Amino acid sequence: MFDQVRKFVTTFRELEKQERPLTGEEEARRKRLRQILASPQPQESLHQQTPRRVLAIASFYPQAGASFIASNLACYQAANQIETTLCEMPDGEPYYYFSLDSEARGKAEAGGEEGIVEKAVYLQDGYLRVKAISPFPRLTPTHPRIASWFLANSKHASMLIIDLSSHIQRETAAWLADLADEVWVVCDSDIPRLARTILTQDAPGWWSKHFQKIRLIANKWDTAFARSSVIKRLEGTISLWHQEQQIKPIELFVPQISSEKVIGAQINSKFLLEMYPEEGEVFARLAALR
Repeated sequence: MFDQVRKFVTTFRELEKQERPLTGEEEARRKRLRQILASPQPQESLHQQTPRRVLAIASFYPQAGASFIASNLACYQAANQIETTLCEMPDGEPYYYFSLDSEARGKAEAGGEEGIVEKAVYLQDGYLRVKAISPFPRLTPTHPRIASWFLANSKHASMLIIDLSSHIQRETAAWLADLADEVWVVCDSDIPRLARTILTQDAPGWWSKHFQKIRLIANKWDTAFARSSVIKRLEGTISLWHQEQQIKPIELFVPQISSEKVIGAQINSKFLLEMYPEEGEVFARLAALR
């Protein structure tokens, strides 16, 4: 990931040398990027500033649980005193803004790019910073804007978790997949829905490009589907998106968690592990994936 950030910095410097006239918007954007890259760092190198691990978490379809996995994994890491930043796609539909009551709990914080307004909610004694995107204004994504936003949110965290949700077909998701060390893709036990998604939609462009980065997670997994034949059917269905590659296994099955606990946390505008830390065992296994 550091090499990719360094490549971005090099490319930016080369663009600065070009003599073609810039529009007002391009000149303003270049000025903002220059300020980020030129900000004084007396104690830390760029390598030390960037997170040790960048994890993008997505799902094949809505409600499969990407946000649930991302948020509670971040909560678990922070509970173990790992400085963690959790954020969502800057051009996606806000989720954490509403789920955490960010208008009341959050503090206004610059998003690193004009047009992105974020509230920062600090949890777990400050070890977890959740960057919740305000519903308005909306961002028109461009590669420089996403890179600027990424650099701003990458500072001062040992782990950066980006929740892509189900927006895997968007160009922004492809750019963020380029920057991530790993891309976790979440499904659940709704096998017919997964099959429909795989058979009626093309794989996103980054799927084959970053095939080695991808790790498959099954969420809300019913123990009735624990038979190896069901799991093979699931993995075989997903493999239709990468027929030239070997079948990629499901690496971890997250069991169905008590709906009473899940709903209770939502009603209180909290993550599951904020209210029920005893449910941390499964997220410990997720954190152990390497």
